[in-house]
Amino acid sequence: MLLCTGPITITLYDAAGKTENNVAQNAGRRIVIKKVAGGNVIIDAAGTQTIDAALTQTITASFGSLELFSDGSNWHII
Repeated sequence: MLLCTGPITITLYDAAGKTENNVAQNAGRRIVIKKVAGGNVIIDAAGTQTIDAALTQTITASFGSLELFSDGSNWHII
């Protein structure tokens, strides 16, 4: 879990990670990002990876949060 005071941009780690035995090691991982104060919190996917089909997501609401799940290729909001 990341508690953030904006304005800030968070760049996510690779949704796949290294691959061993044809399995992406970061598949199934979750991360929660919560804005606790200040300006916008921008969440940026690594490289060309996406978060629900977008390169970035923004938390604008005070005490707003996003929980993300890696499918081994991209991130999804859950």
